[in-house]
Amino acid sequence: MKIAVIGDSIARGILLDRETGAYRPCENSFAQKLDRLEGVSVANIASFGATITKTLKIVQRHAAKIQDADLALIEVGGNDSDFQWQEIAKDPDRPHEANTPSDRYREEYVQLLRFLRDRGIEPVVLNLPPMSSQRYFAHFSAAMSESEKENIVRWLQEDIEHIHEFHRGYSLAAAEIAAGEKVRCVDIRHAFLRGGVYDVFLCADGIHPTEIGQHLMYECIAASLFGCAQTGHLDWK
Repeated sequence: MKIAVIGDSIARGILLDRETGAYRPCENSFAQKLDRLEGVSVANIASFGATITKTLKIVQRHAAKIQDADLALIEVGGNDSDFQWQEIAKDPDRPHEANTPSDRYREEYVQLLRFLRDRGIEPVVLNLPPMSSQRYFAHFSAAMSESEKENIVRWLQEDIEHIHEFHRGYSLAAAEIAAGEKVRCVDIRHAFLRGGVYDVFLCADGIHPTEIGQHLMYECIAASLFGCAQTGHLDWK
């Protein structure tokens, strides 16, 4: 079985190194773990910083690389739900839209699903792992002045947790799109949230899963797609 992995840096398996403070590939990402299963090969064309627009273009440009895939795992939306925080910091009183407005996110996600299906590839949507508003705010505002930080907090209506709510909205949208297109959706988000405290699965930037978080994603995906995946015996449901 060949699996294509499509989407952003989480799908790519990128994490923030605790010691160096630099982004690097995870040595045991969910995609790598799937690739090690007997009878499975993975083609990962996910890209750091990708939005749904960039993802659709990458899939169209590299269609030949995944043309023989049986299914495609799609995880994208975190960058779409984000904002240009420097612009907000400079001018919090004018309207600011997410990087990808919700309507366009939905429209292009549907285009992506149909593009894959038209080529005989079964798309499988992953909703988004949760993020930490506090950690992410600290990360992206680290070099900002206090007045710039205050402007952002004011724009957020004095509640940094609104960042998480923006992000959550795109995760819900991905699941709704999957339902509307009758595409399977793997509930990655629930796997992170079910223990109550999910920050332990996230890097210091509040967005990227740690290696443990990537393993959690693998377990969730394997349980959804395969029977007895831990033993390497595959039973594609």
